[in-house]
Amino acid sequence: MARHIAANFVNLLIVLLVAVAGFFYWAKAEFVNPGPLAQSIFVEVPRGGSVSRLAAELQDQGAVTHAIIMRVAANYTGQAEKLKFGNYEIPAGASMSQILDIVTKSARSVYKYRFTYNISIKTASLRLEERKADVKHSEGGQGSVHHGYIFLQSKYISNANKRMMMTLHEILHVNGFAWPCTKGNSNGHTSSSTIIGGPVGDDSYKLGVLYDHGDDTCPDFKDSVFLDPTSDNPFNPVELKCAMAAEVGRGKAPKENYDWRKRYSHKKLQKIKKKSTWCTYNVGN
Repeated sequence: MARHIAANFVNLLIVLLVAVAGFFYWAKAEFVNPGPLAQSIFVEVPRGGSVSRLAAELQDQGAVTHAIIMRVAANYTGQAEKLKFGNYEIPAGASMSQILDIVTKSARSVYKYRFTYNISIKTASLRLEERKADVKHSEGGQGSVHHGYIFLQSKYISNANKRMMMTLHEILHVNGFAWPCTKGNSNGHTSSSTIIGGPVGDDSYKLGVLYDHGDDTCPDFKDSVFLDPTSDNPFNPVELKCAMAAEVGRGKAPKENYDWRKRYSHKKLQKIKKKSTWCTYNVGN
């Protein structure tokens, strides 16, 4: 009797092991095989977003069949901790493995339609793009040095005046403002009413503390290399911001040996905050 029970237990154990092995083989195939998406879609990964939420959204949109496999795989490979905020195009037939590569290895936002404005001064380059985005997008635009976006279908810029204000707002962000040393700086905006007053100071058609502020230790918009006529002592916001980002491993300096600290000695600028300092210039090279 005991021998019979032992034999049955061994048989059951073998069946369970085969089933587990079969499950893992199937799960791995689901992870790397082409996905069910018939045409490309665009998804947004918000700041502080998670793979769990992204996987659920992708399953709802028919991009993945089993969100739990994507979640488990992302945690196992460590990709769950590398998720980057932004908007991404998920191509038709993309596997879960490919999707995770897209949202963890690229910091660039991608939209289906774009209207690009390039402003260049010799080797300096600034780009502002108008891009069609989902009307549910949480902002009317986004910008940092080297690039900026205006979300044309956002409900927050529903008329011409608001779109104009948002465009000017993002141009100031593309020029690096507000810098940490800018008077009244509040998360990249100003506490007073200016073009980048934002949620604190409210946006208005005023430069205020951004222009000709009289503090040589902090960047002044009047000295931006992108203004015409050009200042006698101009600075390139791309070179400045990217040099700062390179010091904390969040960007590449376009100009070697750029001694920005010598020109701008303000203590709030010299103390670089890693979480809020990055640069996308040449990021793919």
